[in-house]
Parts: sequence; C-alpha cells; structure tokens
Amino acid sequence: MIPWRVSKNVLVEAQTKARAMGSLRGSILRGKGNVAGFVGKILMYTLLQKKFSDIRYIKSSNLAIKKKTIAVRVKQRTVAPQDFYNCSATVVSLKEKFDYFAFGQVSEDMSEFWLLGFISWDRFMKEGHILHKGEYDGKFVVKEDCRNIKIGDLDETI
Repeated sequence: MIPWRVSKNVLVEAQTKARAMGSLRGSILRGKGNVAGFVGKILMYTLLQKKFSDIRYIKSSNLAIKKKTIAVRVKQRTVAPQDFYNCSATVVSLKEKFDYFAFGQVSEDMSEFWLLGFISWDRFMKEGHILHKGEYDGKFVVKEDCRNIKIGDLDETI
C-alpha cells in the first residue's frame, strides 16, 4: 500500500461535496466523515481512471466501469494501514448490491490516501465476518452492525 498525497484542490472539492451531501443513511459517523469519504472517492476515481478510461461516478459518488458497479468505502484513521486492520460496510448499506467493493483510507489530517484493495460483492458476503453494534473490534466498540474483512484479504485489482 502506497500513500498518495492529497492535494489542496482535492480537499476543497471534497469539502464542497460533503457540505452538499449531508448525512447518508447507514453512515456510522452521521455525516462527520463525509470529507474523508469524498477525498477517498475522488482519489480512487483518479487512480482507477489511469487503468479504466470508461470509469464514471454513479449515485452517492460510488463508481462504475462499463456495467460493473463499485461501492467505495473509506475510513479515516490516525495511523497508516496494516494488513490485519478491518475494512467495513454497515449492514444497512449492504441492502444495495454492487459488483465490487473498493476500500480506502485517509489519514486523520487528510494529507494522505491509501487505496487498500478490492473485493467482489459475492466474496465479501461469503468471507466477511459480521460484527454487531456494541461488540468489540480489538479495542474499538462497534457503532453499527457491519460486515468486515481484513485489508490483507483484499485483491490488488478489480
């Protein structure tokens, strides 16, 4: 995982989109993570565009390549990613089916972004484990029911 620098232009664009969006249903942070989410989505689009010229945004700033849809999930963390860290999707957000998940991480100060990897919807549903609200994920209390998979179990490409 290589960190990518977050430019001032990307941060300004993310702040603008976050203000316009407000809080999404199923958002663990109730909208407080929107800027980090948009930083990740903007940079993920930019990075994937180098390989897939036909990439486009679809609703909620998720992505599509041809007819394949990609749910983009981004966490903001205080430390660099490790293979044993979890990538999560809330159970509520799993009601809408996508072909793939793409996971990313943004540093707390929003200066760096990591594209963590990809996983097919079917594989995520089969291999991801469920954590329930109130349970512990290491030292962290789970805020919403979610499905998780370790960064090390993700694929490098779609």
